Amino acid sequence: MLIARLRFGVALAIFVGWLGWLALAVAKKGDTYPVSRAQLTNATHLVAARLTLGDDGLPVEAAVVESLRGDLTPDAKPTILNLANAIVVGGTAPKSGGIYLLALQYDGKTFRIAGLPRSPGTDPADPPRPLIYAWDDGTRAQVR
Repeated sequence: MLIARLRFGVALAIFVGWLGWLALAVAKKGDTYPVSRAQLTNATHLVAARLTLGDDGLPVEAAVVESLRGDLTPDAKPTILNLANAIVVGGTAPKSGGIYLLALQYDGKTFRIAGLPRSPGTDPADPPRPLIYAWDDGTRAQVR
């Protein structure tokens, strides 16, 4: 009987320790959303770009601030076909003058914001609402 109580006490201590660790992890949770590794893998160019919004509040132009992968130079303004459909991860609307991480695909003529790689039964290569990421310290750390 003493052995059973001892085992129960050890199991209880481990369980309470686990709950404490989870509470600590939640308390330290930041505001940075995870960057999709699959989307970055599917991209040919990876840039941090300053967005300009049109009168309707949708992004119409991107000026490259920093090129992380590919041959786009800073201050380049590539034409991105599906830029107006882009949404920021986390559900916020893009801000004019804000800097965002764009994972771009180049097919030899045009740029598009990359979707996820193909998988059976889906065609995410051209998503209806492609994802972009706010270019902050958390996103920088994930990309590097």
